[in-house]
Amino acid sequence: MLSAWLLQMCRRSCRRKLVAWSAAAGFVGLLWFANARYLSNFVSGPYTVNESDLVAITQPEAAPRYFVKVDASEMLDTGLQQISVETRNGNEVSRRVSASYYAAVVGERRVAQWGQLDWTASQIEQEVKNPAYKLGGTTITQSFVVSQQFFRFDVSRIDDLLWAYKKVTKHSVNFIPTGKSYAAELVFADRRETVPGSADTVDGLLAHLATRVPWVVFGYDKELESEVKRDPQGFKAAIDERREAWRAQQAQPV
Repeated sequence: MLSAWLLQMCRRSCRRKLVAWSAAAGFVGLLWFANARYLSNFVSGPYTVNESDLVAITQPEAAPRYFVKVDASEMLDTGLQQISVETRNGNEVSRRVSASYYAAVVGERRVAQWGQLDWTASQIEQEVKNPAYKLGGTTITQSFVVSQQFFRFDVSRIDDLLWAYKKVTKHSVNFIPTGKSYAAELVFADRRETVPGSADTVDGLLAHLATRVPWVVFGYDKELESEVKRDPQGFKAAIDERREAWRAQQAQPV
């Protein structure tokens, strides 16, 4: 009887360990699956990429390899910095530069598209000091949309904007409406930028952009969303034609 009892206890202990380790292995598996892109880049990166690889990336946030290294011909200081401010009882006691941003010159594509890169960096630096809008980590200047997040930094020209619309999200708890949140959805050829704000602020931003780039499509349309997903290059070409037509019209003598 004693040996049978001992055997039962050992089996029970082993079963419990097996269940615990299986649960732990399942949790690790789920964690790996949920963060597969990050872990793959962490373990196997940085990946070596060239100019053609970078040009092929249309959505950086969806690119499978984002922890990369490149052979840059030049590193340019953009002049943009992340400032960390320490406060005490609501009063600023110190500030420091926690990050500086540099642009890597890889080939001539970006230089040819935006002009002389060091001049462009200087222009961005000057414009962010006096922005038209600053909402969260997004700054809208006269010429650029600058996005600064903890792990992300993006700059797009306003002239390259294709589509913009007001995004309204309804919130509820237990099917009871609790309110709405608003954002301006800015669609470029290579990325999207969601700029949150109040309803009036979003309306003001879209009105500002409509004055700045009137050839852009404004307002949400479900069919247009499908068209953009189906043929993004065709949509971009159509907006480019609208821009050139508008500029030709403006150039005509009154």
